Amino acid sequence: KAWQLLAQLAYIALATGVTTGLGLNALDTMRVAMGISVGLAVPLLFLAWRRLGPREPKHPLAPGQSLWVAAARQLGLIRELSRTNPAVVRLLVIFALTAAAMAAFIVAILTVATSVLAATTVDVAALAAINLLAGAVGAGCYRVAVGRLGHRSTLIAAEALWIVVIALFAIVLDGPDALPVAFVLSIGSGIGLGSAGPAVSGYLTATMPAGREAELWGWGIFASVSLTWLPPLVFASINEGTDSPRLGLASLAIYFMAALLVALFVRGNSELRGSSDAVEGSQDAEAADGKPAGAQTDAPA
Repeated sequence: KAWQLLAQLAYIALATGVTTGLGLNALDTMRVAMGISVGLAVPLLFLAWRRLGPREPKHPLAPGQSLWVAAARQLGLIRELSRTNPAVVRLLVIFALTAAAMAAFIVAILTVATSVLAATTVDVAALAAINLLAGAVGAGCYRVAVGRLGHRSTLIAAEALWIVVIALFAIVLDGPDALPVAFVLSIGSGIGLGSAGPAVSGYLTATMPAGREAELWGWGIFASVSLTWLPPLVFASINEGTDSPRLGLASLAIYFMAALLVALFVRGNSELRGSSDAVEGSQDAEAADGKPAGAQTDAPA
């Protein structure tokens, strides 16, 4: 996550430097930025493909079997897990809520910055840079916290941090004079950006039944994008209906509150990987041995 956020910051700096130096308008800026994205992504994807190479499927399709039918049957996996390991299903719900709210946050805070705080282009870039830099720090904070607190407590702390930060943003940012405060609060939101995602995915990895990792990570990816349309829609509706971007920003706290409530009911399943404490303890031991959280072990499912 830290590398991801730092790469985003480097990309923004590169695209901004190129387009500013060339004096491009908004449309040409978008075209150049997309060109830079493709120019960087294609060789990196090629290098990744050369390094990893093709892999044999774990559950190959039978001759004549439709991929769509096989995918539809995966719904049975979710029904099965809702009975045998409900913690995984609840974490997928948390994944969907948290990812959707975080994806909408940057757009929301930049809207508030320009419409309420009268932020300039430089101010907006500075807010984005602070969030991304603090996000890299937040990823490191997660790594420390999960070793000391365990997965469940770290996840609850990350969701609670987001609720507090959004509440402060909505209350304090009442005019142009509050712009310096926005820079300070961006440190907190950045730490949330860097820690909440790993907190959810790390806990999800720790509770996955052995041998189902690929299937469940497919559901994890689906969960992470399934609700991304909702928070921006609600934010825009509130903003247009009340002419209050701060109120629209405050609406994002609802998703983190819902995720926090669900997180309070997440417990490890004793039939699969022991109690919640046992799951967290095993991950802590791995971290102490220098293994990344969520690494595969020979522990029985």
